Amino acid sequence: MDRVLTEQQVKSLFPKRKADANKSDFGYIALVGGCRRYSGAIRLADMAASAMRSGAGVCAVAAPDNICDIIASNILESTLIPLSSANEHIRFVEEEFEEIAERYDVIAFGMGIGLSSETKKALQYLLENYDGTLIVDADGINALAKLDRESILARSCDLIITPHMKEFARMAKCEVDDVRTAPLEKAKALAKELECIVLLKGHTTYVTDGTENYTVERGVPGMATAGSGDVLSGILAAVAASNPDRLLLATAGAAYINGLAGELAEEDIGEVSLIASDTARHVKKALAIILGHEKAPRSVHQTRRHSVFGKLVAAILIIALAIGAVWFGAGYLSKIVPNNEVVSTFDHIVTMHYMSKDIYIDGKLVNNYQIYRPFTELNNRTYVPLTDDVCAALGFKASWDHENQGVIYIEKTEPTGEGVFFADLAWDLEDVTAWSLSSGKLVLGSPDEEPSRASKIFGGIMRVFKGASGDIVLGGEEAISYADGAVMYVPLYRLLEIDELGLSSYYETVTGLYISTDPKIGAENYFSENNEAYILGRAEYINSNQKNLTMGECCLYEYYFRHAAIINGLDEDFLMALAKQESSFDTNDTSATGALGIMQVTRSTARDNGMNPADLYTPHKNIDFGSNYIKNFIAIYKGNVTLALTAYNQGAGAVQSGEYSTGYANSVLSKQSDIKSRMESRGYSNEFLTVLECTK
Repeated sequence: MDRVLTEQQVKSLFPKRKADANKSDFGYIALVGGCRRYSGAIRLADMAASAMRSGAGVCAVAAPDNICDIIASNILESTLIPLSSANEHIRFVEEEFEEIAERYDVIAFGMGIGLSSETKKALQYLLENYDGTLIVDADGINALAKLDRESILARSCDLIITPHMKEFARMAKCEVDDVRTAPLEKAKALAKELECIVLLKGHTTYVTDGTENYTVERGVPGMATAGSGDVLSGILAAVAASNPDRLLLATAGAAYINGLAGELAEEDIGEVSLIASDTARHVKKALAIILGHEKAPRSVHQTRRHSVFGKLVAAILIIALAIGAVWFGAGYLSKIVPNNEVVSTFDHIVTMHYMSKDIYIDGKLVNNYQIYRPFTELNNRTYVPLTDDVCAALGFKASWDHENQGVIYIEKTEPTGEGVFFADLAWDLEDVTAWSLSSGKLVLGSPDEEPSRASKIFGGIMRVFKGASGDIVLGGEEAISYADGAVMYVPLYRLLEIDELGLSSYYETVTGLYISTDPKIGAENYFSENNEAYILGRAEYINSNQKNLTMGECCLYEYYFRHAAIINGLDEDFLMALAKQESSFDTNDTSATGALGIMQVTRSTARDNGMNPADLYTPHKNIDFGSNYIKNFIAIYKGNVTLALTAYNQGAGAVQSGEYSTGYANSVLSKQSDIKSRMESRGYSNEFLTVLECTK
C-alpha cells in the first residue's frame, strides 16, 4: 500500500499528554556515536532529539570518553554516557553496551561513529542482545553491510535503517544508478529481505517495511549538507520512543518533521548558507506547526507544482491592487496590504514579560516554561496564550479571523481536566516581543454564526450584543499577537468577563496564579499551603544569606532554581547549596579569578560555550548555565557527584591528574543536607506538589 504522508498523520503521533504523565511514559532513548574526527555528528543528533519536546522522555548520548569534554557543553537536556575509546573511536566493552541495551527503549547507532572493527563488534552485540528498537545510520549502516544476512535476521530487536543512496547501494549490494531508477521498489525489496524498516533518504524520501509504504514530500535542496542525516536520526529516535507500536508511521513522521524543519530553516537563512544545525534549531517550530500552533509553509514540492499558477495569480492580484490604489487612495491600500503580512490593526510593538510564577488550571500545574507559548504579563495584567492546549484546558476553543477586524471567536467546550504540557523545557524565561492589536473583539460563538450589529458603550468599553451573550471589544494593548503572528494573546480578565465560560482566577504573590473552570468552585479553593511553605522556606534561606534581596526577589530566585533543577534532572536544594558555596546568592559577585554571578562562571567558560559573558549578571541565565555545567560533569564522572563538584571548582585537569581536594565537594553536599534539615525543623515543606486538592 503506497501513501503520501499527510501532516494529519504526523500529528497523530503526538497525542495530548495526561496531567500525571511521567517521562518514562514516552520512552528512553540513547544516541550512540561520535569519534574524534566526527564529534559534531552526535551533537547534531542530540540537538534534534532535545528539540523533540513532545517526543522521548529521556535522552542519553553515549560517546567515546576522549570526546566527552568536547561535546559536554552542547549536551543540554540529555545525559552524557562516556564509553571506552581506542584510537579515537569507540572501543567495544560488553558491560557498557549491556547497560545501554537494558535501560533504553530506542538506540540510534552510527552517527559520526567512524569505521573500525570495534564499531562492527558493538553493532553485532546489539543485534544479538537488544530487544528494543535499533536505528542504524551512517557508518553504522556501513558496518551492518559487512555482517552476514543470517546474523541480521537472527536479531531480537526492531530494526530501522536510514541510508542515503550510496549507503543503500552498499547495503543492498547493487549500483547507485539502480537505486535512483527505482528507489521505492529497491527499498521494498531490501526491507523484505532484512525484515526491517527502510528509510531511503533523497529529494523524495521513501519509508517502507516491504508491505506498506509512505512517500514523504518535505525538504529542500539546501539540506544536502553534512550532518542532515544525524539530525534526522535524533528526531527519529525521539518519535519512535513514544510510538513503539507504530514504528513505520513514526519513521515516516520523523522524515516529515526533518524536511519541514529544513524548509523553515531555508526560509530564514537561505539555500546556500543552510547547514544541518540550522535544521535542528527549527525542529521545535516544525513540531509547533504540525500540532497546529503555527501556520505551515507550502512544501517545496507543492511550490513547484503550483509555481506557474501562482505567478499568474500574483500578477492578477498586483493589477487589482494597483487599480484599488487609484480608486481608494494609497492610504487605504496600506491597510489592506501591511508590511510583513501584519494586519493593519497591529500598529505598534510591545514587550510582554515572561510570567515567572507557577500557574494552575483546576489544580493542575502549568510549568510556564513547559509550554510552547508561555503566559505573560503586560501593564500588571496577565495575558493568556490562545494555543490549542491552553484553550482546551480552560474549556473553550479559540479561532482568529484577522481579516474581519481582528475578531477572536470563543466557543465553549468541556475542559480537558488535564495539565498543559508541551514539554518544551527549554523556554529561556525571556520577554516576548509582539504586535499590539489596537482594535478587535472577542465573540462568543462560532465563526459560522452571523454576529449582531447592535452595540452599546459602557464606561468606554464597547459590547456588541448577540442574543444573551455579550461580545467584548478589545482596544489599545488589549489583544496581542505573538511576534510571528501565529498565536494571539488576550488579557485573562477579559476571558473572566465571559459568563458562559464560567472561569474564575485567584492570584497569590508567593504561589502564583490559580484558574478554575468550574463556576461552582472558586479558584482560591485550589490554593496550596504546602507549596507556599516549600517556596517560602527556600526563599527565606536565600534571604538569610543575602539580606539585600527582598522576599519577592528571593521567591523569584527559588523559581529559577526549581526551573533549572527540573530541566537538568537535579535536586533544587543541591543547586542552592552550590550557589551558597560559590556566592551566597550574590548576583554581582566577582571572584579573584574573574568568575561571575550566583554560580560563579568565568567569562572564558561562558564565551567558549556560546554565551555572552555579560549575561552572567542575569540571575536566571547564570543559574541555568551553572546548573547545566555541573550536570555535564556528573554525567562525565558517571554519577560521582564528589568528582563532578571537584571538577566544577578545580577543573577537570585536577581530577584527571589525581591532584585535588574533596573539601569543596564535601562542603556543598553538607549544605544540601543542611537545607533539607532546615526546611523540616522550621515547618517548611520538602515536596512541591504538581496536582492540588480542591479544599471546597
